[in-house]
Amino acid sequence: MTEYCDQIVTSQIISDVIKRGPILETKSMSYKVQHKSTDTEPHLAWETVKYTFEIIKTDLIHGIEENHIFTRRYSHFEWLQNELETKHIGRILPSLPEKTQNYDKDKRKYEFIYYMQKLLDHKLLRNSDVLQKFISKEYKDFNDFQEYINKLSDQNTFINRIMNTGVTFVSLFQKCVSFGSSTILPRVPDKQDLYFDEILKELQSSKQQTEMIYSDLQKIVQKLYIQSKSLIISQEIFITECQQNDEFMKLKRITKIYENFQIQLKETFIYRLETCIRDYLQALKIINEYRELKDQIHKDSQQINNINIGKSKLEELKYTLSNNKQKIEQIYTNFLDDLPIFKQTQQLYLKDIQSNFHSELSAFYFTLKNLKQL
Repeated sequence: MTEYCDQIVTSQIISDVIKRGPILETKSMSYKVQHKSTDTEPHLAWETVKYTFEIIKTDLIHGIEENHIFTRRYSHFEWLQNELETKHIGRILPSLPEKTQNYDKDKRKYEFIYYMQKLLDHKLLRNSDVLQKFISKEYKDFNDFQEYINKLSDQNTFINRIMNTGVTFVSLFQKCVSFGSSTILPRVPDKQDLYFDEILKELQSSKQQTEMIYSDLQKIVQKLYIQSKSLIISQEIFITECQQNDEFMKLKRITKIYENFQIQLKETFIYRLETCIRDYLQALKIINEYRELKDQIHKDSQQINNINIGKSKLEELKYTLSNNKQKIEQIYTNFLDDLPIFKQTQQLYLKDIQSNFHSELSAFYFTLKNLKQL
């Protein structure tokens, strides 16, 4: 056991990360998401994977509990993420699993649970209208929810989206208009820039430390996986001669314990740490968007004084500049408001690893030791 425990040199790293977290907020309502089933609906050239979850809502003050199930697919989660990014600019949203052709359905169900649980633990986002619709009993049926978002898509024309929510970050940062040949002076970093630089360094450091923890745990899980495969090969070699032998039956039990435990470690720790790392990337992306938007504002502010700009271009530039200034304020306010919440979430995950991983590993080897002595 010591051989494997020694590979985890993360106690100090975890402490360095979690000590930055604030005191947890007091909640009057709690949510818990559980996976119920995964169903595949085949088509000619593709398949639709439907995930059914149970949402348990508990009123912590009155002790009242409600629950219902709802069914969603990956594109529904994409819709939710896009809506939240549009309506809550600058908020540090949890990350969705990457959309790929070949993926592990079992892994994805856990990633969806972690995603929803983080949103529902957020003191503001859990009350967002789009999230409440997403988990609502009213639209628990797969087809009902699909029809709901289809209607919204039809209503939200491109012009309406511009009027109601403004230009998205992507279009803002890709938009590069040249007015005349005036020289653009470089932007001098202000106090906000310097503060965001400090946050950037802190988040990058925490991300690197989390990656170290992930790497240590991954090595242990991989070693357990290799050992379980080795035991399976041993079974196959001796299955004909020793199938009814007591030692062979003990070998089968040990093999099953190895298989189940490495799967448990992946589900409980590895998948969760992967989402933590992706969530750091989400936060770092917002800082980069903030910088790029400030650069664009600086450029547009100088272009307004360019005498070569026509009246229509000038009005367009003023509108864009005003819109971007509002957005930069939203990003600054929402990001700094979310930063303690974000650290708190990471703190909870890492504390869970610190308190549970070593004890589960010890219990695993204790079980093996007792089984071998039988």
